[in-house]
Order: sequence, then structure tokens, then C-alpha cells
Amino acid sequence: MNGVFYFLGFVGYSLFLVLSVAGIPILAIHIALLLIGAEKREQGAKEKVENSLMEGESLIAFGLEKRLFSLFSRRSCIAITDSRVVYFDRPLFGGFKMVDFQWKDVIDAELSENVLSNWFGANISIRHNQPKKNIEINITPELANDIYKYAQKQEQSWEEKNRMRKIEEERAKAGGTYITHPGPESRDSSSNSGRSVMDEIKEAKQMLDDDVISDAEFDELKSKILAKSSAH
Repeated sequence: MNGVFYFLGFVGYSLFLVLSVAGIPILAIHIALLLIGAEKREQGAKEKVENSLMEGESLIAFGLEKRLFSLFSRRSCIAITDSRVVYFDRPLFGGFKMVDFQWKDVIDAELSENVLSNWFGANISIRHNQPKKNIEINITPELANDIYKYAQKQEQSWEEKNRMRKIEEERAKAGGTYITHPGPESRDSSSNSGRSVMDEIKEAKQMLDDDVISDAEFDELKSKILAKSSAH
């Protein structure tokens, strides 16, 4: 509904100008400034984004805010690359302020389509864990959907990477007890350690409960312990 309120505000502003003495010329100039050269300004904004990319970084998508959300200002823009999200806040009198963060810092991405989406587009918001403002922008539904899908893919990828990193860290703290297949020397030392098969299985179960190993790794480890016991 935000887009509707923006539009109604502009309608009210336009009516005020029309009813005032010099309103019509001012309104005409305002609309002309919004429309004339819009494509050239959009290309210029995209070039600024491309010039900010690091070596080897690939631009995935780029888009400007819908005009009806920027009736009294220059349109902000968003770009996503294979490594980060980039947002350009463009003040009225020129220049820009860039906010960027890496995909690994993304907490959540949300997508919602506005009323009369052909005019007002869709809202994409991206939250992150860095000390910078979160991104929220209204762009075309197609672009918003593309960014949302890519963000979800990155979220899932980094969740898995972080999960595996946590497991490796916990394994390192545990001394890497059950990381590799035991060789002859490790079997001999294990048999002389005085631990029973049940002790080893309980220890493995504790590692499973602590999220040090996965269900599949626990099953594999238990099979190894039982096989090792039957071999002695």
C-alpha cells in the first residue's frame, strides 16, 4: 500500500500546484525533470555500479526503484553480484552513497508484491548482520523475484557452509576422534584403552546430540565400532 500513498501524495501535490497561480508551469517542469533523460540517467547509474565491481566479480542483476516511489527524489538502485549485495542511495542534488555487504552476512530476504504491481512493482527487503542499514526497495516484480530467488539460494548455501564449519570446529575441539577410518595402530591402541564398545557408542551418540556429527556420520561410526569389536 505504500506505493498508493506515494501516488496519492503526488496527486495532492499536483492539484495544489494546478490551483495555485504559477502551479501549472511548475508542475510541467517537475514532470519533465522526472521523464526527460530517464533512460540516460538509468544507464549512468548502472555504469557507476559496474565501475564499483571488484576484479573477477560478476553482476547478476541491476534495477532502479520504481518512479512512483521517487517522485521528489532521484531513484535509488540495487545490484546483486556473485559475492555481494550493493545498494546506491542517490541524493537529490547529485552523487551517491553506497551500502554493500557480502552474501555470507545476509540473515533474510523478503518479497512482497504491491497493489497495482505494473505501476508500483514489488518490495524486496534484505536484512544482514553488519552495522549498516538494511536494504528495502521497490522495483519491477520480475527483478524483485529474480533477486529473491538468488538470495534464497545464497542463504541456503551459506547455512550449509556455516553448519559444516561448526561441525569441523567441534570435531577439532573433540580431537578429531572419529574423523577417519581407524588403521591397525589405532585399533590396537583403542583395544588397549580399556573402553568398551558401549562407551564408544555412547560417546558417538553424545557427539550426535551436540551436532558435532550428522545422523549419517553417527550410523557410519557406530558400524565401524561394532565391526572393530567383532574383529577382535
